[in-house]
Amino acid sequence: ENLAFLKIRNIQLGYTLPSKWTKKISLERLRFYGSLENFFTFTSFRGFDPEMGGSVAYPAMKNVVFGINLSF
Repeated sequence: ENLAFLKIRNIQLGYTLPSKWTKKISLERLRFYGSLENFFTFTSFRGFDPEMGGSVAYPAMKNVVFGINLSF
């Protein structure tokens, strides 16, 4: 079986609010972000994960993370 694949391991998107907005609520910095890890694998392989091949192993976990960074 063909084990060729393309995997996108990590995508992160964030936005930092402008300082003129954050100063009004007494914050120095306010950033929102989200990330996807091990979320997209493009392959014709029928098993769980082409990186593992035909071995009996668990595929990489998919993670979705959302967060907020605050600086006072």
